[in-house]
This record gives sequence, C-alpha cells and structure tokens, in this order.
Amino acid sequence: MNRQTLLAGLAAISLLGALAYALFSPSGITLNFNKAPLGKVLPIIEKKTKIRIVTDLDPSTPVTLMVHQAAPAIVWEALAGALDARASLRVALAPDRGALDAYLRALAAGERPEDWESHRVPIPGMIGPGGETPDPRLQRLAAPSPWPEGTLQQHLLTLAESSDASWSAPKARDPPVSFRADDRTTVPDAAATLARQASGTSTLFLHLSSGRRGRDSEGPPPMAGSGGEGGGFRRSLPSPEAINRRVEQRIASLPPAEQEAARQQWETDRAFFQQMRDLPPEQRREKMQEYFNDPAVQERIEERMAQRDARTAPERRRDRYRSYIDRRSQQQP
Repeated sequence: MNRQTLLAGLAAISLLGALAYALFSPSGITLNFNKAPLGKVLPIIEKKTKIRIVTDLDPSTPVTLMVHQAAPAIVWEALAGALDARASLRVALAPDRGALDAYLRALAAGERPEDWESHRVPIPGMIGPGGETPDPRLQRLAAPSPWPEGTLQQHLLTLAESSDASWSAPKARDPPVSFRADDRTTVPDAAATLARQASGTSTLFLHLSSGRRGRDSEGPPPMAGSGGEGGGFRRSLPSPEAINRRVEQRIASLPPAEQEAARQQWETDRAFFQQMRDLPPEQRREKMQEYFNDPAVQERIEERMAQRDARTAPERRRDRYRSYIDRRSQQQP
C-alpha cells in the first residue's frame, strides 16, 4: 500500500467517523427523509430513539421529515406532525407476554380493545411553561405524598396524574397491589415495579395513531396529552393538586434563569383559573374571552403554535390552513 492510498483511506475513515458522530452522538438525532415510505422510516426511528412504535397507519404513507440533533421526543413530535397523526408514550401491563402482544397487535390493526382500561390525565397546553416536550421515559413522577394505597387500576390512574404517559391494563385485572412511588421514581421504574408487584409484565411503547383532532386552535402538542387512545380509554380531568405538581415539575426542568419568570406566570394563571371556578357560566365565558384577548396570552399562543408548526411538514401546514379558511367561510352569515 503506497502513501497516497493510505492517506485516502485515513481520510475516508475520518469522514465516516464524522458522519457517525453527527448521526449518533449524544447531542441528538439527525434525520432527513423526503417522501420516504413510513414502513422504512419507522424501523430507523425505533432504532435511534430506542423504543418500539405501534401504529395503524399505512406503511406506504410518504414521510417528509428533517430534524437535526434533536431529542427523541422532538423526533416523535416531528413525525406525528409530518403525518398529521397523534403520538404518545404508553405503558401497558398484562399477566403475560402473550396478552401484551395481542394488545399491541390490536392497536396496530386500528382496533380499540374494549376489555382494556387506559388512563391518561393531560395538562392543557396553555397551563405551565412552554418549550420543548420532555421525553416521558426520563420523567420523574410528580408524585403525591404519601402515595395512596389501592388496586392496580387505581395505581394506574395515580400514575397517569403524575406523568405525561398513559397507563393501560386489562379491565378484569384489578388486584390490590402494595405499590409505592415518589418524586425520584421514573416512568420506566414505576412500570417495571408495578408489573412485578402485580405478578405480571409490562412494556413501554410509542403509539402513533391516525385521526388526530383539529389543530387549528391552541392545544397540547401530541406528546403532551391529546386523547382518544382506544377502547376503555379514560381521559380524566386533572385535579388542581395534580396540575400544580405537574407544572412545578416542568418548571424545575427549565434552565435556572427561566424558572422564576415561569413560576410567576404560573402563579398568575393559577389564581385566574381558581377564580374562574367560582363564577357562574355566563361570567366564566366572559372572563375566558377577556383572558384569550389579552395580547400577552395571544403572544404565548402564537409562540407555541409556531413551535408546533416548525415540526410539521410544509404540505401539512398548507392543508391545515386551507381547512381553516374553508371552515371560517362556512361560518360567515
């Protein structure tokens, strides 16, 4: 081997190393798909984000997606935006692996297993700080103290109140379980511990489902808790205590320099919504209209919608805008 060949080989190795670092480094995930079939895109995203993805979408659906050094949750949001779909992290518990696999196959077929109960407690999109959606797998529970006693289904509901994940198990499976968690417990740890104490097994997966709700109005991004996830789905209203725990958790995850402003905004919002609960319906509607007409609130809404739209394929944004214009024209007298 001559010197020129050796140098060329070293240059090629260096280039490959640089590409590997850009694509696989801990700083994030880089992807670039242009109308690639979903069936080929999903295995790549599963490998890079290290999670199984269950979907009822047609594998031939074209996907246009570009992210650069993004966290897994941002990749999932971008994928859901590109497909105008719904994405959420889910935890399923069952007596054995066979029951889990059957449940996942049913979801992939677009079915809603009526013999399963699912719990999710979404926090409205305008409550608490905005910014990037966190990865629920890394999330520590916003746990009540002390953790309440109960059956398996009751623990699943408390876990749903304490996290951004949804929690599912067969309806018939509801034994008393001696389970405890606190604010140091992560979602994967809680899933594994609860399954073990209920003499069963569990799995974490990303559910990418069709039929997303209208997105022309402000609301939570897909990873933050849009509902409608299958048979027996119980989308509970969060208690004021659960909302406060979850928002305080989100604030604590912000950079220190941003936490004080976020906490002040949350205190203002919380006082407003507490006042709203004591008003008669007509006054409540008037107050809500005043709230959303506030320029500062409108600026927050526009900022969050811009963050969401930045992860949506251009053709999807055009389609949504046309749909919005059509509906507005139909509403004209």
